[in-house]
Formats: sequence, structure tokens, C-alpha cells
Amino acid sequence: MRHKTSIAIFIVLSLFSILFGVRYLLTSHLMAYHENFIGETEFQLRTLNPNIVFLLLTFMRIVGSLMIAIGITSLVITLGPYRRNDSWAWWSLLILFLTSLIPLVILTFRVAEGISSGRTPPWWLAAGMLVLAIAALGLRKKGQHEP
Repeated sequence: MRHKTSIAIFIVLSLFSILFGVRYLLTSHLMAYHENFIGETEFQLRTLNPNIVFLLLTFMRIVGSLMIAIGITSLVITLGPYRRNDSWAWWSLLILFLTSLIPLVILTFRVAEGISSGRTPPWWLAAGMLVLAIAALGLRKKGQHEP
């Protein structure tokens, strides 16, 4: 049962990563919390230098693409090797989620701290994903097999 719960959590995390990635990949505007952190609207930045907005949107699309890749990779690992209890799959999911979510939590929290009023990035959502990933990994420790 613990293994099935762990699989379900990883499926949810994978799908959420993909949705987050699609949102960032397909956006044509800065998020409100980006503008709040910078202290300028997208229009003001375009007026100042349109290359700034292009660069920021490019970074957002790169992050979106990476989140889609993380989501697809974790979904494939979860539905195949992890479900079959292949020992390397636990380590792969550990590395994949910790190396992506820890920096995401730190960066979104730091951006949120830099905003005095208005919308802030959902750092709590990234932190929740990290907690869920750790819980899912803890439900099935490396090398643990269920009948």
C-alpha cells in the first residue's frame, strides 16, 4: 500500500510539473509577481529596452521546458521502473526532484521576500511539492520491496 501511495504522489507531482511547465512555456507576458519584484510593469520594461522583456520571457520558456522535461521523465520512471521496484528508480526520482525543487523553493521564496506589496510567487506551492516528494520517497525507502 505504501508503494502504491508513493506512486500516486509521484504521478501527481509529475503532472503538476508538466502543467507548470506548459504555463511558463506558453506565456506571452511576465507574471504579476515578476513585475512586482522588478518594480516595473512589462510595458515600462518594453519602453526602456524591449530586449529585457524578450530575455525574461526566454528564461521563463526555458524554465517551462525544463519543468515539462522533469515531469515527463519522472512520470516515465514512476510508471515503469519505480512501479517495478527497480532499485535505481528511487535514486533517480530523489535526484530529479531534490535538484529541481530545492532551488525552486529557495528562489521563489527569495523573490516573495523582495516584494513588499502585491502578488507574490507561489513559493508555498513549490515547498509543498518538495514535502510531497520527500514523503513519497520516504514511503518506499531505497531497496524496500513490497510483495
